[in-house]
Amino acid sequence: MQTGRAALASATLGALGLTFAASAACAGDFTIIHKFVAGSAKGYVPSGELSFGDDGALYGVTSRGGKACPTGDGACGGTVYRLAPPEKGSKWSHEVLHSFAGGPVGAAPKAGVTVAKGTIIGSTTYGGKVDCTEEPHGWGCGTFWQMLPPDGKNGAWKYDVFYTLPGGTGLRLPDSEFTRSGDQIVGSTQRGGRFDKGAFLVLVPSKSKPDGGVGPQSVILEEGCKIIWELEGSTELEQPVSIFDFFDQKKRPSGPVIYHAAAMSAGDDDCVGATNGCGGVGSLSAPGGAELATASAKKDDGWSFTVNHSFLGAKKGGFPISGGGEDEDGVLYGSAYGGVPCKAFINSLGCGVIYRMTPPPKKGGTWGYEVIYSFKGGKDGDRPIGRMALDKAGRLYGVTTYGGKCAFVPNGGCGTIWRLTPPKKKGEAWKHEVLHAFDAATDGKWPSSGLTRAGDDLFGATDRAVYRLKS
Repeated sequence: MQTGRAALASATLGALGLTFAASAACAGDFTIIHKFVAGSAKGYVPSGELSFGDDGALYGVTSRGGKACPTGDGACGGTVYRLAPPEKGSKWSHEVLHSFAGGPVGAAPKAGVTVAKGTIIGSTTYGGKVDCTEEPHGWGCGTFWQMLPPDGKNGAWKYDVFYTLPGGTGLRLPDSEFTRSGDQIVGSTQRGGRFDKGAFLVLVPSKSKPDGGVGPQSVILEEGCKIIWELEGSTELEQPVSIFDFFDQKKRPSGPVIYHAAAMSAGDDDCVGATNGCGGVGSLSAPGGAELATASAKKDDGWSFTVNHSFLGAKKGGFPISGGGEDEDGVLYGSAYGGVPCKAFINSLGCGVIYRMTPPPKKGGTWGYEVIYSFKGGKDGDRPIGRMALDKAGRLYGVTTYGGKCAFVPNGGCGTIWRLTPPKKKGEAWKHEVLHAFDAATDGKWPSSGLTRAGDDLFGATDRAVYRLKS
């Protein structure tokens, strides 16, 4: 019988169509696979998106706790963790791979992780350059880090800060996870750059691997990253909040890559309720990429950025919250504020919308945009957030931070997991269903991350637990 890492690796057959140990759960069942304890040296307050590794394990971060400072503030704390899937008759096992100590090595990771060939890649909101003048508490402007996998059965994970965000005209506020296409890994910061409106960057792989504790298939990043586009604000947008990832990485088109990103502000001046625009969605084209939209100016290295849609606010949505995902046809799904007027918990901008954008049929054409669902702020949910998932039937899955029904917040709710089923006929509405409403007491509340799909299972996290839902 296989044990240890060999058994975990065998769970990754297919296109990460992971097969986990059988349980008594039936279709649609919700299960907690790990609970965090406040003030714990093992970490608490899971944050950002989860990511599966090639070993079948689930990786993520907590923004608080850890051995370095279990009850620390933003200047210290947070962990990188690994959840190994169960073998028959067992439970998911939790392991802390790293505890953040603050200062030069970073603190408070909030944006989740990306796993590339065994290497875990992420960022911290604070730490790094502690004299960063833009951070009022003196906690630092953040770091980019990697964790290199063990070299051999008894080896240890190796933590490495490969870039310290400098602030100023450099980079700061790395609040979204990295996105990769093959060996290319891109990211964004909400602020920094020449205009202090945010920037896009590409991580620079090392030509040689450092000595010690490094697996043979890992991606190693050298000291640095390359800024590929600095947003100017106004009609070019500002404050990027996320880069759309493919629902199925294996179906990402080959050739020069085009990334799509949502930005929180600026854009069209016609936005309802904002003098600086409601944000928008744009395309970041790698050198050689032929964007199916209007032409844009290009930087010297060949990258280009094109605005595909400017939000108009109110019922049409505005101030995008996150990029939900991109399908194999290039159709984008995302979430934004706006929608119908909302009286729910701390949200005066509307309870949020799910939108769908279809690429133009030819270069120079216009992207299609439609709101496919507006949340009402009650039992159906409020403020959709994070990564979404798409199944083979074209049904869309996601979470809301608020809404639902729970005694802890009777008027605002603790969040939901929802599903949208596409219409059978043109002109009909998408069908919305709540698959699970969080109740605070048993499964936590206020999820800050979206969903990660593995086969027919969906994984995500609340403020105190990691869960699994059979879709």
